[in-house]
Amino acid sequence: MDDQLVELLRSAVGAEGPIRLAITDSSNDETWVQTIETPYAIIGRTPSCDIQLDCAKVSSRHAYLQVIDGNVFCIDLGSRNGTHWAGGQRRADWLIPGRRVRMGTYYIEIDPDDPIASQASTLTLGNLNPLNRYEDEIGPLPEAEFEFIRNDGNNTFWPVSRMLTLAGKVSGCKIRIAGGNPRVHCSLLRTRQGMWIIDLLNRQTVLVNEKVVQCHLLEHGDNFEVQSYRMRIKYTGPQFEDVPPAAAESAKQDILSLSASDALPPFPDMDDAHSPPVHVEDPPDVVLSGDVDDLSASAYSQVDFSGSSRGSSAMSSSTGRVYRELDEQWAELERQQQEFQVESQNERDKLQEAHLLLRTDKQELAEERETLHAEHAQRCQEIEALRDSLEAEKAKLQEERKTILAEQLNMGNQLAELEEKLAQTETGVAETAAAQQEIAAARATLEAEQKEFESQRQELEAAAAESNQTKQQLEAERQQLDAQRSALEEQIAAHSAEQQTAQAQLAAIAADQEGHTSRAAELEQLQQQLNQERAALDVKAADLEAEQDELQSQIAEFEERSATITQQQETLEADRESLNQQREQLKQEQQTFQQDREQWQSQNDELQHKRNELEEQIAAFAANQQQHSTQAEQLDEQQTQLNNEQATLQAQKEELQQQQAKLDEQRAELDQQQQELTSQTANYAEQEQALRSQQEAVAQQSQQLQAERDALAAEQNEFNQRVTDFELNALPAAAAQRESHESELAALKESQQQLETQREECTRIQAEVEERSQQLTQERQEIESLKQQLNQERESLHAQREQSQSESQAELQKRNEQLLAGQEKLLNDREALNANLAQYKAEKERLRIDQQQFTAAVAKFELASKQEIAQVSADEARLQAELEQLRADKRELEQQVAQLKAAPAPTTSAGATGEASPEFLAEQQRFREAVKAFQAEKARMEQERHAAATELVFEREHMETEKGKLQEAHRRFQADVQHFQNEQQRFRDAIASFRADRERFEREKQGLTEPPNPTTDTPPA
Repeated sequence: MDDQLVELLRSAVGAEGPIRLAITDSSNDETWVQTIETPYAIIGRTPSCDIQLDCAKVSSRHAYLQVIDGNVFCIDLGSRNGTHWAGGQRRADWLIPGRRVRMGTYYIEIDPDDPIASQASTLTLGNLNPLNRYEDEIGPLPEAEFEFIRNDGNNTFWPVSRMLTLAGKVSGCKIRIAGGNPRVHCSLLRTRQGMWIIDLLNRQTVLVNEKVVQCHLLEHGDNFEVQSYRMRIKYTGPQFEDVPPAAAESAKQDILSLSASDALPPFPDMDDAHSPPVHVEDPPDVVLSGDVDDLSASAYSQVDFSGSSRGSSAMSSSTGRVYRELDEQWAELERQQQEFQVESQNERDKLQEAHLLLRTDKQELAEERETLHAEHAQRCQEIEALRDSLEAEKAKLQEERKTILAEQLNMGNQLAELEEKLAQTETGVAETAAAQQEIAAARATLEAEQKEFESQRQELEAAAAESNQTKQQLEAERQQLDAQRSALEEQIAAHSAEQQTAQAQLAAIAADQEGHTSRAAELEQLQQQLNQERAALDVKAADLEAEQDELQSQIAEFEERSATITQQQETLEADRESLNQQREQLKQEQQTFQQDREQWQSQNDELQHKRNELEEQIAAFAANQQQHSTQAEQLDEQQTQLNNEQATLQAQKEELQQQQAKLDEQRAELDQQQQELTSQTANYAEQEQALRSQQEAVAQQSQQLQAERDALAAEQNEFNQRVTDFELNALPAAAAQRESHESELAALKESQQQLETQREECTRIQAEVEERSQQLTQERQEIESLKQQLNQERESLHAQREQSQSESQAELQKRNEQLLAGQEKLLNDREALNANLAQYKAEKERLRIDQQQFTAAVAKFELASKQEIAQVSADEARLQAELEQLRADKRELEQQVAQLKAAPAPTTSAGATGEASPEFLAEQQRFREAVKAFQAEKARMEQERHAAATELVFEREHMETEKGKLQEAHRRFQADVQHFQNEQQRFRDAIASFRADRERFEREKQGLTEPPNPTTDTPPA
């Protein structure tokens, strides 16, 4: 920490020096003394603490020591094992001399050898508890309040009513901070100077005006941050001087001691110079009690601190010495009543000593005058140098102000350009978003088309399934026809066998009934008819074979159509897969576009954030400019004050010159008096030639005291004899000389009094000059501090300007990179959109080809359906003709049967009876069964024909329905194609907008790469 800041904090808390603590380890009785330079300290187990105690019972940050009003106040920081005093465990107490506190195995107390602890002055701690509400126990303090800053703008205010306020999460903290590991973050100390904030963690968690501080004096309106909580201090009452009471009282006593020499008596008593100093008593002793948290209510013992006076000055000691010498002279003059010669000699010695003292004083006054002149000239030179440096600093500040204004103008222009580019970028992003929405709509339309194609594919699959069913039904019919043909062939074979049997029977009958020629003729006719029927049956069998071939060809054609439908299904499946792939690609493109949109949104947010930062920087620059203006005004005021002080110094210089002239006049008078004294001394030398022997004896007595005493005893006897002679002989002359000596002594005393008065006046002037020199020194220090502050501010301004330039360059570079990245991304998007356009074109071409194929397939399917319907109609007509033929055959057979039944019985041979033969009856029975089988076959074929006709009707209706569905699908396809063309047109419009955005980005890029015009006078936005 800065030494100046430490001294300022010591002055604020009344600490006269470092804290010296005596620490005793009870485990090994080892004691050492540790000195703390700062007026506060942290005690704990970790190395980061100011006082490290290596004990497991000591917490990492156990206690906090703070000097308040010259005394040490100890606070427990929520330790595990607590802080123990003589009366038990307490949260806080005063650590006064003679009192110990235990932490773990260590005892801590104020070092008894500390001069501060052993002072003789008495300081009584009143009803003061720094953690309680302050009731002006030690005088008024500045009133302040904290403003807690919130993000929603609903700030809250909290007045500070304590001398010491802790901020943390333990119960003793009045500013409770939720979360975080540290129990106590910082302390807020209220002094006469103002509010101090002290970081108790050394973790750089306390910020004042966005700067990390360890200890800082908060000014009105300062913003400070503790653990990411922002606060602002406001002083609501009057401010006080930052001089502690003890220092003020001490300075007051010093002033009184310097001015007390005016009241000294002309001949003080010698014992008064060695009298003890007067003790300044503090207010009466009182008992301290507290009720904050665990703070105990025990009474504290009296604490006495005795103080001593500051001592008299060097001038007072010299004045006392002169008084003692004059007193000795007065004693010698009284003794000269008995020893005239010794008295005269002593008087002469005293006069010589006074002369030497006057000469010494004169030399000292001359040296002091030269010193004052030199110091005054040096101070004038320093003031001139400071004035020149202030003028130079003022000129530099003016130049820096102009530079900052120019930079602000440039940054304002750049900010305006960036805002325009940001607006253009936002417009491009909006247009891109609109294009994305259009593409998303096109994708949705394509997905709808895909769904419709999927429904069409399902319908075609259903149609294919129905065709397969029809094919299976036709196959079943073909099998049935094959079975019928085989049955007819078997019937023909059976009929042939029956015919052969009948021929054999006829032959037998002809052999047996030769006489029945008519019957034979009829039988021959019947045989011919049967042959005809057999030929007709053969023709029918050939027709059935032809029909079977036709059915085979129809089945082949249907299989071809099924294969075509299967191919169409496969094509539709492939189209569906391609559409699915395109949908996936569109989804991926949509996700990519969404990511791009999010990136553009994030870039937009970053640009907005940068814009806000630039606005904050501009506001900071404006505040700095205003601050510099204020500082310039303050410098002007200081310059005016310096001019006034210079005029005052000039007036004081003139007064000093006048006083110096008076001193010269007084010294001239003193020289004249000295000359008179010299002449009188010469007269005394002429008159006292007889006393030289005694003077030599006195000189020897001064060298050897014991010999002088013996000589004085001998001289006393001789002096008595001579006094007797003197009284008898030279008493009148001695009386006259004595009267003259007394008058001279009175004049000398008056001159000494005048000299003392002049000396006191010189002392007063010297004190005033010293006080003025101290003031000038302080002012010079203040000017130096102001100069350092100005240098620091100038350096900070240079650093801020360089940082602003670097940040602006980095921001421009970043914007340029972002624009290049955006341009590249837009190019990639354009390529992707071109690829998508090519895919859309290919998809359109494929859909057109699919439409052509689908139209051809529909036409082919319609043609095949018409052919099949015609074939079915022909089959129906043919079957109808066959049915008529079968009916005719049936009638003929019935006629033949009737003829056979109506024919007369043939004549039997000899020995034969009139009954028919068994063979004939069996043949007749077989013929009847064949007729019944033929009738049953005819009925079955009639049923099959009716079923086939019904199925053909159903198939025709189904084909008509499929044809309507295909026509509806064709209309939807035409509508989808038109919608796709519209989407393609919108996509072309989006491409044109994208190209316009790219050209605008190119222009913006060219505008960013061009250097800004520094001579522009356009104010910032």
